[in-house]
Amino acid sequence: MMSIRMIFGGHMKLRVLGFLILIWVAGCSTAGNFPTINNLTPDVASESIKHELTLSEARARSKILSEVVYDLDISVGSRDEKFSGTLKAGFSLSEVPNELRFDFDGGTVEKIKINKTPITDYRYDGTGIYLSSSTLVKGLNLVEITYQHPYASDGVGLHRYRDPADGETYIYTHFEPYHANRFFPCFDQPDLKATLTLAVTAPSHWKVVSTGAEQKKKNKGSTKRWSFATSPRVSTYLFSLAAGPFTVWNDHHGKLPLRLFARKSFAKYVNHEFWFKITKQGLNFYNKYFDYEYPFGKYDQTVVPEAVSGAMENVANVTFNERYFSRSKPTREQLLDASNVILHEMAHMWFGNIVTMKWWNDLWLNESFATYMAAHAQFEATEFKEIWRDFFGSDKQWAYWEDQLVTTHPIEAKAVTSTSDARGTFDGITYGKGASVVKQLSYYIGKGAFQKGVRNYIKKYGFQNASLADFINSLQEHTRHNLESWTKLWLQEAGVDSLTVNLDCENEKVRTATLSLKSATSSYRPHAFQVGVFDGEGKNLRISEVIDVTMEGSSYELKGLAGRKCPKLIFPNYNDYAYLKTYFDPRSLEFVFQNLSQVNDPLMRLMVWNNLWNMVIDQKMPIQKYAQAVKAQISSEKDLMILKKVLENLVGRWWSEVGSALYYMPASVEKNELVVYFEGYFLKQIENSKPGSDENKFWLTMAAKVAQSPGGLLSLQEQLKINKVIDPDLRWQMIWTLCRRGSASCKGLIAQESKHDKSERGQRYALGCAAAIPDATVKTEWLTKLLEPKTKSKMSMAQMRTIMRNLNLPGQEELFEPHVQTYFEVVANRDGARDRDFVEDFAENLIPRQCTKESRERIEGFVVKERNLEYPVKKAFLVAHQEDDRCVKIRELALKSITSGAGNE
Repeated sequence: MMSIRMIFGGHMKLRVLGFLILIWVAGCSTAGNFPTINNLTPDVASESIKHELTLSEARARSKILSEVVYDLDISVGSRDEKFSGTLKAGFSLSEVPNELRFDFDGGTVEKIKINKTPITDYRYDGTGIYLSSSTLVKGLNLVEITYQHPYASDGVGLHRYRDPADGETYIYTHFEPYHANRFFPCFDQPDLKATLTLAVTAPSHWKVVSTGAEQKKKNKGSTKRWSFATSPRVSTYLFSLAAGPFTVWNDHHGKLPLRLFARKSFAKYVNHEFWFKITKQGLNFYNKYFDYEYPFGKYDQTVVPEAVSGAMENVANVTFNERYFSRSKPTREQLLDASNVILHEMAHMWFGNIVTMKWWNDLWLNESFATYMAAHAQFEATEFKEIWRDFFGSDKQWAYWEDQLVTTHPIEAKAVTSTSDARGTFDGITYGKGASVVKQLSYYIGKGAFQKGVRNYIKKYGFQNASLADFINSLQEHTRHNLESWTKLWLQEAGVDSLTVNLDCENEKVRTATLSLKSATSSYRPHAFQVGVFDGEGKNLRISEVIDVTMEGSSYELKGLAGRKCPKLIFPNYNDYAYLKTYFDPRSLEFVFQNLSQVNDPLMRLMVWNNLWNMVIDQKMPIQKYAQAVKAQISSEKDLMILKKVLENLVGRWWSEVGSALYYMPASVEKNELVVYFEGYFLKQIENSKPGSDENKFWLTMAAKVAQSPGGLLSLQEQLKINKVIDPDLRWQMIWTLCRRGSASCKGLIAQESKHDKSERGQRYALGCAAAIPDATVKTEWLTKLLEPKTKSKMSMAQMRTIMRNLNLPGQEELFEPHVQTYFEVVANRDGARDRDFVEDFAENLIPRQCTKESRERIEGFVVKERNLEYPVKKAFLVAHQEDDRCVKIRELALKSITSGAGNE
């Protein structure tokens, strides 16, 4: 699954929640030391939620069950609120249990037959169907269940969507980690692989796509019955169904049929030629790399609205969020993101689908490997050679940030004792750190040895379930390094190590040059990386030496540098092979402040900028010094990827400036002057770039992020009038800025834009803009609407989430303050009356952070009082508490700098 790159310009498979505002707020720093709150750091094993499967239950079931087959016949449509189905499930029991549970959440059971005999001796509690031992036999059993289930509006199970553009209806499934049982009764756990034979009756003008290839279609009045080939034996979370009046594009890769589906009103935005091009490049690369041909008979890709993740690797039918498609000419960044998600999901076909984890504690291996392999494939097989720079700027920074929170955990999540816990592992450790460590492992043992081990693993465990130990043992056969020790230190302990360069020069000659490692673990991890040594100045700056380092202790002496001319710059982790934070020696730090624009290597330039930002986050440098460095150097930077990362740290991402320099900087004359300067600078760049170009879109986006002075807002509004080629999404972002800053033109702009953009995406933008208006009455009205029970039947979860994200924006804290008590009461959810997903989204998006000691203490007090908060909610509060503490300390340093004048030195 995927979705961090979607939020960051990137990828991974998290839910697209407001929590991502927290996840990607800044950079990284050492976790704060908060005794009370740390004692409440959630143990993902402690949560107990009714709709879940525990590890002990799953193990007990897999111990007695085998040879599972599903034959499913369902009827779907656009009118009824429910769909109906008949399941015939065959399986073998090695022994008869007291009760056998079929997972089935939120449906209605109409009748059951076991071994052709109707039975009434069963119970259904709303989450599972329990069959008594008296109705089952040892050996083969056939269970037939006739049922109904409501369509979903929250994106999981079988989601139904009505297109506001043309009134058409579409349905699609999303099952990971534990939602196949919202589609049909099943044994919903990854180690009970099964075949699925599916038949679907749907409106006759619909197209239907699933795991197996369609075998025949038969008209039945106003409907059509689709019969699909029996699927391979795969886990339930990898089955899929999508249906509706899709537009379909066809192609092929050799004899393998390729198809791409999108809803009719959205089809004009789909660049199918590009999509098929990347698909073919990916298949070529992976077939060769794994030495194992793609085995699933077809490769379908379906673009769906209101998706909860960036994409999902369903066997032979990958689903993608529509956000990967621009509604104008896509920028190179958008094409890079799209190609990455295509290749990420494709990598899962081997790592996850052919070989599958036994339980959700090994989810990280699926996602880490797919994230790493997608970048590797992009670099080797496509035009996007800058991917490793993007990997460093997105995936890796996410990992560094998450790994220094009080909520961090080892990559191998031992405490996943239920499917509810599994939901908490879709994070920066599973994706970003895991992929970074896989990259380090490949470099550590050698790319050739790594590839051989991976090939052996897939061939040995194909169409089976495997464990981390199986993977590591496959690699161990091809390397002399002790991977048992490596596994313990890298996968079973949390935290990020930090590396500092110590350079001692005398009379411009090196006396000593050493590396010092601060370990986050009980013992020192092995690190393999390169150190770059640079000489020269200005345009003559050059790399004169690259030193290969394998470090397994607290220090490492760069002996070869002794006696040579003192270098201008020593850069640790050159080429970014290692997973560790790095700090410059004082000489190198001063040099990069003056000469950063002269560093020719764009990856290294980005890494230098990131080092400077980390110094701000770690309170080693006042925020003003970073801002002044950006102001001094930015005109020399032409690489849009680097500009984006640097300026997002300065002014924020488009939905929020939380975690940016402008957010951290205390109110002051200097801050106001900085805002006005960059408003003017961005406007000048807009004027100097061609309308519709990547550069023009980039600078318009930046202008929309920073605009807040009267002059800046007026210039932004003028651009909406004079620039005729701004794409719809960017127009909405600009309108959103005007609305949240209180522009009198806001409501008129929303109405005008809504006339032109009647799409679902446009509707959600309009909701967000309306909720962002800085008016107390507006906030009250929208909050009241969100909390009305009838709203859920009128709005999708995606629409409600959009409203939530805009009710408590930075700078509007006073407007939300009267509702804080209501917020805490809703989040506590003591009577369990509110839907769990709603409570999680509400908690994460409206958390009352204010960058003050008082708001930090209020968050802490609530968590101390409400000890039964569910894990995602508790995590959001713990992170918010830590980020508020960080923000307070950064502002204190900034105020000290203002007083002393140090920030402008």
